[in-house]
Amino acid sequence: MTTSVTPTLSSTDDQSRPPGTRAWRARRRRSTGWLYMAPAFLLVLAVTAYPLYFAARYSVFRMRMWEPVEFVGLDNYVHLLTEPRFLSNLVASAVYVFAGVVGCAGIGLGLALALRSGSRWQRLLRTFILIPWITSEVVVAITWRWLLNPQYGPLTAVFERFGLPDFPNVFASETSALVALTLVNVWRSLAFPMLMFLAALQAVPKQTEEAAQVDGAGYWQRVRYVLVPAIMPVIVVTVIVLTINYFNMVVLVLDLTGGGPTGATEILGLRLYREAFEYFSVDTAATLTMVMLLINFVLAIFYFRALRRQAGGEA
Repeated sequence: MTTSVTPTLSSTDDQSRPPGTRAWRARRRRSTGWLYMAPAFLLVLAVTAYPLYFAARYSVFRMRMWEPVEFVGLDNYVHLLTEPRFLSNLVASAVYVFAGVVGCAGIGLGLALALRSGSRWQRLLRTFILIPWITSEVVVAITWRWLLNPQYGPLTAVFERFGLPDFPNVFASETSALVALTLVNVWRSLAFPMLMFLAALQAVPKQTEEAAQVDGAGYWQRVRYVLVPAIMPVIVVTVIVLTINYFNMVVLVLDLTGGGPTGATEILGLRLYREAFEYFSVDTAATLTMVMLLINFVLAIFYFRALRRQAGGEA
């Protein structure tokens, strides 16, 4: 009795295909792409790997300045995660990031919808909205500290001119300081989501919106059921970028509120900066770096899963 053997193609058979075939050309394109990416990949690895090793190593030691003194294992993590100051930093960061991202993305979407026709005055308005985004965070912070100053700020003069009560010191209250910081950051970064959404809206075929209009859909129905779903992948990417940017922000917070009052606006990024460069508490700074890295990693996974769902892939 004889059995027949069906020949199968192996990966070696695919690799031995002569030049000029479709598979060979695809392999060559992939190899060329990796070759072009190699220098940038090696550079990113070089500037990322050592700092990550540095933070991971020093987070398990008790440090005296830059010298390891004693191996303490996870004690640094336990001490950081159980202290009230860290919980306050985490809450301030969550409020600052969530409120800022929702406000900035929401207002940016509204501006993109309002300014997408491209008339002359709308182009001028887009230019004015770009100015805070391209301005240094230090300049933005100093400008708003002057505007909101209750003693010599211009808003104080306006209140006095119209006989209104004294302009309040918004940086003296924990709640108002965090609200003011969040609103200033939203104002500063409005241009980024506006430009992202504006570009995405201009790529939506006009026939799609016109068909919905013919079917009787009003303006807000077209926005909700046609335009927003069409640009949802761009919205998700914009939210990812804004979240990571806000979560790791230092300069604006440091120069506008300094983390006060009583630590109400001391977000995790500012706490990390102070531990490393003001208090020289290297072990705490390294531990906080690893905790923030983990939070960033979890946020990235969450958002990219959402992006894959929007793209039609499996979560």
